[in-house]
Amino acid sequence: MPRETQAYVAAREQERERELRRSQNEAAEKLKGLIAKEQAAERARQHYEAALPALLQALQGLHAGAFADVTSEADVDRLAAADPPRFMTWQAHRMQMDMLENEMRQARERQAHDSQAKWSAFASEQDRLILARAPELSDLRRAQKAVDAAVRVLTDIGFSEDELVRAWAGEQFVSLRDHRIQLLVFESIRYREQREAMAAAKHNATDLLSPVRRLAAASVQATLAPKVGAAASIQTLEQQLAIASGLGALKLGAMIAALKQPAAAR
Repeated sequence: MPRETQAYVAAREQERERELRRSQNEAAEKLKGLIAKEQAAERARQHYEAALPALLQALQGLHAGAFADVTSEADVDRLAAADPPRFMTWQAHRMQMDMLENEMRQARERQAHDSQAKWSAFASEQDRLILARAPELSDLRRAQKAVDAAVRVLTDIGFSEDELVRAWAGEQFVSLRDHRIQLLVFESIRYREQREAMAAAKHNATDLLSPVRRLAAASVQATLAPKVGAAASIQTLEQQLAIASGLGALKLGAMIAALKQPAAAR
């Protein structure tokens, strides 16, 4: 394209990009504002719902004090006939109390729904994490065996089956401070310590056997060598025996004795 056309197209593209970025920034700012307003409204609603029981209790106390003589439907009928203005005040109190009770019921239902939604999300995430750490549990038979074993362990340390069912469904909270959970963690720590000790012992045994194997090979060579070679091997082994201890010293002593017997016979 001609240079003038290229410059025009480039300018239009730059203008379009600037307008697009401006629109995106405006949308982001509006979204932030909406989120902030929603969060403020949610905090206000939670504060109001938390205050509902106290409001209802205060109104019930005021109503009981102002209308202590109205305790039955017959009393209400007499109040309406004898003192209409006071009856209207009584009626307004009852309407306010009914409204607060209804709001409390709706708040409890909403809280239960929110709690269930949060629990479902939490349970799904934990299921995903355990399968990532223990993929063998994706096998249903293996998973069932693990569940049965876990139930046996948990009931052995004091949990009832009802407690386990409720805790698994998120209907009962179990604290880490619970002595049964502390016992479970302690047994896991003890098992891990034992496993680490066994691994360390195996590693140490391997390190100890390596020089013994080398010495055994040397003793075989000394047995097949001439007399001068046997004497040199005995001297080498005795030097190593002087600094050895434990199982290594016993092995060296046995090798020296075996080498000396054929040397004496010759």
